Amino acid sequence: MFARVLLLLLAGLSTAQAHTITITLEDVDSALTQAASEGDVVEQLLLDKIDEELQHLELSWQDGQLVYPLDIPDQELDGGCGYSADLRRFEGELRADRSSAFGLTFTSLKAPLSLDTGLLISLDANARIDQTYGVKVFGDCRHYATDDVRLSITGQLEAAIGITVNPQLSLNNGMLQLAPIISANATLNSFTYTLDVRGSPLDGQLEDRLRDAIDDAFNDSRVTQLGEALAANLQRQLAEALGGDSIILALPALDATRQQQLLSLLDIPLFSELGEVLVRNHLPELFYIILSGDSAIATSFLSDVAVCELLASQLQALPRHPLYTRDDQSCIVAEIPSPAATLYTDKQCADPVNVREPSVADFCEEILDTERLGHPTLPVHTTNTWEPARGATLDIGILALKGPKQPFMQRTAYRQIDTANGTCTLEMRVFKADIAARNLKPLLWLHGGSWTYRRDGMLGLEAQVSHYTDRGFVVFEPVYRLTGQHEGTAACQQATGADIISDAEAALDWVIDNAPRYGADSLPAVAGQSAGAHLAGWLGVHRAADVAKALLFYPPTDFAHFIGRYQRGRIDVRSQGLRALSRFVGQPLEDLQTDDPFVVQNSFPSLIAQNPGTYPPFFIVHGSGDSIVPVDQSTRLCASFSGNPDNATQEPTFTDAHYVESCGTNGELHLIDDAEHALDICLFDVWCAAGDDQAQQAAQRAVDWVSR
Repeated sequence: MFARVLLLLLAGLSTAQAHTITITLEDVDSALTQAASEGDVVEQLLLDKIDEELQHLELSWQDGQLVYPLDIPDQELDGGCGYSADLRRFEGELRADRSSAFGLTFTSLKAPLSLDTGLLISLDANARIDQTYGVKVFGDCRHYATDDVRLSITGQLEAAIGITVNPQLSLNNGMLQLAPIISANATLNSFTYTLDVRGSPLDGQLEDRLRDAIDDAFNDSRVTQLGEALAANLQRQLAEALGGDSIILALPALDATRQQQLLSLLDIPLFSELGEVLVRNHLPELFYIILSGDSAIATSFLSDVAVCELLASQLQALPRHPLYTRDDQSCIVAEIPSPAATLYTDKQCADPVNVREPSVADFCEEILDTERLGHPTLPVHTTNTWEPARGATLDIGILALKGPKQPFMQRTAYRQIDTANGTCTLEMRVFKADIAARNLKPLLWLHGGSWTYRRDGMLGLEAQVSHYTDRGFVVFEPVYRLTGQHEGTAACQQATGADIISDAEAALDWVIDNAPRYGADSLPAVAGQSAGAHLAGWLGVHRAADVAKALLFYPPTDFAHFIGRYQRGRIDVRSQGLRALSRFVGQPLEDLQTDDPFVVQNSFPSLIAQNPGTYPPFFIVHGSGDSIVPVDQSTRLCASFSGNPDNATQEPTFTDAHYVESCGTNGELHLIDDAEHALDICLFDVWCAAGDDQAQQAAQRAVDWVSR
C-alpha cells in the first residue's frame, strides 16, 4: 500500500523541474525538541524510531550536535626490538556542527535522486602511547628505556559526501521494476588539527611520525576509497532491505474516474474509437510514462497509436464464406463472433469448427509487438482455431480489395530450434477462403524484410493473400529467423543466411507433409517478395523436384553478379540493400570472393543455365527503377532459362509501362517501367511504389496475371 501511495505522490510532481529539500542539523534539532515536548503519538513514535536508528549507528544527539564516539581498542602501532609503540586508551568524539546540512534533490522517478551532505566536524581525542626502546645483544633483545606519552588531538574537518541513487526503471507485464544503483563520492575540503605530545624525551620525533600517519590517512586517495566503500556498503544494505537487486511494484489499478483523469492529463490526440481503446488498454504503461518522464517511450507509444489508427482506416469490410450454427430446429448461417454458439463449416451442421474473431485493437496490438508477431507460443495464438484474417482486409496492395472474400487464418508452430539465446519457435499461418474446401492448390509464400525484419513484410503479404485464396489456393505463410536484433524473440534473432535457408526448407517440408490436412494435395508453388522471393527462388532451384512453380516479386537472385559489380564500383543501389546482403552472407561485401561456395549456391542464374529443363517455371515481377534490388537480378534469372544469363535483356521496350518476356517454356518476366522496390504496395492513396497511374496499371496487370 505504501509503495502505491508513494507512486501516486511522485506522479504529482513535475517531471520537468528538480525539487531540492535542504535540512540543517539545527532544523532537525528544533523538530526533535518540539516533537519531544509537544508531539502527538505519531510524532513520538517517529522520535523513538529516529533515536533507535541513531543508536544503531552509534550516534547520539547532544546540545543540537550529532556526536560520534571515538573509542579505539588498544593496539600495537609499531613493533620491533629497537623501538615499539602501543596505543592505549584512545578516547574522543567527532561532533557535527549545527550548520551541517543535508540536501535531497529529486527530479522524477526516472532521474537520479541525490543526497548531498556538507559536514563541519570537530575532533577532540586523547590517548596514551607506551614506547619501548631496545637493542639486540647476541641475538637477544634487551630493553633499556620505556616511557609513557600523553597524546591529544583537536581539529576541524570540513567534508562533503554525495550519494546518488540512479533508478534503473523498466516496465514488465504491467509491473514496475525498480533497480536502484548507488554511487557515492567523498571530498575533504579542509582538515586542520593540533597535535600535542608530552612525556617523552623524543616528543618532536614522535609527533612528526604521528603527523605523517594522520596526513597519509586523510589524503585524496584514501578519501576516494572511502566514497567507494560507502557506495558498496549502501548497495549491499539496500539489497538486503529489498530482498534482491530490485523491487517489483504493481502499478495502481485505475477506476473509470481515474482513467478519465489520466487521459485528460495526457491530452493524447485521438482520431478514432480504436485510438481510445488502445490508450485505455495501456493505461499502466501511460501511468509509468508520467512517473518516469520517459519521453522516448511516450513518443514510441503515441507513434504506435497513430500507426494503428492509420492502418485501421485502410481495413475494408469483405464478405466471408458462411459458417453455420444450430437454432432450435435447423442449421442456419451464423454471426461471428458468436461465443456461446457451436459453429460448423457445412449447411448440415455436421462438421464443427473452432473460430474466434480478434478485435481491430487485438490486430494492432499484435503487429506493434514485434516480439509477439510470428511467435506461436505467446498470447493470441490458439491451436486448431480459425479466425477471420484481419491482415487480408488491409487495402494497401496494388490490386484493390473489390470482390475477394476475407479468408480465414489458422496459426501453428512448424519448427523449434535451440539457439544460443534459447528456443526459437516459428509460426506457420494458413489462409483459406472456405475452411472446409478441398482440391485446393498449396502456395508457400515467404515474407520480405531484408532477411532482417518481419512486420512490414508480413503486412504486405497478407494484404494481398485474398486474391490467391479466392483463386483456389491455400496459402501457407511461415516466419523465419532474422539476421537483425529488432524484431522477433531473442532466440530467433542474429541468424545466419544458412539458418534462414534451413527454415525455408523446413517450411517447405512441413507444407508437403501437412497440406493435405488443409485440402491441398498437389505439389506446392512457392512465392515471395524481396528477401522472401530470394528464399522462394532457393527452393525453386535447390528443391526443384518439390516445387510446382515459383512466383517472385523483385527478387535478389544472383549474389555473385551483384557482389562482382559492387566490388568494381559499377552498381548504384541504396545502402539498405548492401547492408542486408552483408548481414545475410555474414561478412562485408568487399571481403567476399564471387567463387565462395555460399555465394555460388545463391547465384541462381548460373545454376539454372547448366540445365534449364530440370527446374520449375519461374514467374517474375520487377521494377526497372528498383533502387534496392537491381532489375538485372531478374533479367539474368529469366535469361538463364535460355542457357546464358549474360544474354539478359539490357534495354526492354515498354508498352504502356509494361514489358513481358518468356523465361523458358512456361515462365515469364514482367517488368514495370521505372517502378521502385515493393511495386505491389500502395499506401493510403498517396504513394505507390509502382509509380504513376500508367505504371500502376501495368503493375496491376502483372500481379493479377501472376496470382492466377
